[in-house]
Amino acid sequence: MANAMDEFRMLPLQNQQDLVNDPRFIVNGATVGASGAIFGCLAAMGYLFPNSLIYLYFFVPIKVKWFVLGYAALELFAVMPIPLVPSVPVTLPLAVMVSAPVP
Repeated sequence: MANAMDEFRMLPLQNQQDLVNDPRFIVNGATVGASGAIFGCLAAMGYLFPNSLIYLYFFVPIKVKWFVLGYAALELFAVMPIPLVPSVPVTLPLAVMVSAPVP
């Protein structure tokens, strides 16, 4: 039994190109990565262990709470476009970090 990629490769080249250019054939659609989970774990670490020390580049000690806040600010401002309208992939992980349930 051939999988879908093998069947795609068996098509003539023109049919492959027509299929790839068809708007219903989404190859490079939006994907959801693990950034929300990473930000959630980072926020949890900042909440549970705020005064623990971590070392930036193995030499600079910094408290976890300041690292979490600094990293969130860096992530927000480093990828903002010129008109200051953040995109969904930027704001979603930050929203996860901010809206994490606090007991």
